[in-house]
Amino acid sequence: MININNKEWINNGIKEIGFKELTEIQKKTIPLLLKNENLVGVSPTGTGKTYCFLFPILNKIDLDSYEIQTVIISPTRELARQIYSKFTHFTKFNKKLKVQLVIGGIEFDKVHEKVLKAKPQVIIATPERFLELCETSIKTSFINTIVFDEADMTMELGFSSVFQKIFNVLSPNKNLQKIAFSATLHDMLSRQLSVYFKDTKIVDISENIWKNEQIKHILIHDQMNIAKEETLKTLISNINPYFCIIFCNTIDSANKIYELMKNMNINVGILHGKLESRKRKNVYKDIQNFKYQYLVATDLASRGLDIDGASHIISFELPKDDLWYIHRSGRSGRGKYHGESYVLFDTSYTLNINRLRSKGIKWESLKIKKGKLESFEFLFKKPRKRKETEVDKKIQHAISISSKKVKPGYKKKLKEEIKKIKQKEKRKRIDQSVKKILVVKYKKENAAKTKIKQEQASKREKAETRKKYY
Repeated sequence: MININNKEWINNGIKEIGFKELTEIQKKTIPLLLKNENLVGVSPTGTGKTYCFLFPILNKIDLDSYEIQTVIISPTRELARQIYSKFTHFTKFNKKLKVQLVIGGIEFDKVHEKVLKAKPQVIIATPERFLELCETSIKTSFINTIVFDEADMTMELGFSSVFQKIFNVLSPNKNLQKIAFSATLHDMLSRQLSVYFKDTKIVDISENIWKNEQIKHILIHDQMNIAKEETLKTLISNINPYFCIIFCNTIDSANKIYELMKNMNINVGILHGKLESRKRKNVYKDIQNFKYQYLVATDLASRGLDIDGASHIISFELPKDDLWYIHRSGRSGRGKYHGESYVLFDTSYTLNINRLRSKGIKWESLKIKKGKLESFEFLFKKPRKRKETEVDKKIQHAISISSKKVKPGYKKKLKEEIKKIKQKEKRKRIDQSVKKILVVKYKKENAAKTKIKQEQASKREKAETRKKYY
């Protein structure tokens, strides 16, 4: 059993969870966080990152104080609820522990009232809701720990400015422990963290996020060019998943597939960002209680959610960003389990598929024949290498300059700079095109004038000849 500084109530809570052994990321980060170190932890989905910060926070909290001491920022409501449920598990073992959820979908006045009434030591919030809370009468001066869970997702969902705003609020707080956990550590996140997470230890055990031997990646080819919905029906009739998530790129597409599956009398749920808050909450509970065999979802369900037992993943449409495909497929093959990730192949995906191959994804190919799936060898076309243009070089130069000195709002400024470069090149092409048209026009007009002069000269010459001889 895991012991946290011999605090009996924490250890009793851990025992009930059934913890017997720490994961690698937990072994490497928990001791550092117990020493109050600033830390960025990077590890694949499903490796228990939440408990990395949960145990040290419980150990650190002053339960005799009813001031907010810890804030955990989560990019989505579902992730926030998931973290909240893990914290509230420990309230059974110590009644002094108070935890409050602050998310959208609930009237803010009610949320604010609950916070004032509950007097929590821990707040788990979505980014914008926490900033709204800071604008009210709550005290932030006692906050000594800030956690950004799934920090890379926070960036990808467009909350990059949140880092700056939250740190502006908490900057007066001395000895503020700064913690971030992420599935990946890409360049944008690295630059952002370098500004606000100074003197920070980075623990990265991600190794190669593109390779997971427990997941099979399969392309479903339809050589009869039937509708993708029919291909999906055939695939569903050939698999019998324990639990399968079908990912779509848009809400409209998800609704369409959901209705299709309901008409097939399939036990299916749906999850996307436009569902009302209560419905989203109930769907997530139903998933946890294994009510559905299938779930149709947007990428809202591809990150961080603790969905165990997803044996199959189907990408009805392939996401444009390669990382999001990895997050989707990573819903399966978690822990000791194996999984299968299917993509309904479309020729427009060739470039993306080849790019994923170059990063280490091994694709198997299946074709549909008489309602069955058969394996066959698909020859991947080598993508043509795009020749680097002068515009590409200028954009790369602008990016390299911005990465050397990161300032608040750099991302917006960089976008504006790239836009100016593209606009300048566009004007240059238009000017060249106009110039070319004018040159052609000038040549035509000049040729016409020359022809007229030649005809006039010819007439004069003939007239002179007639005078001379006749």
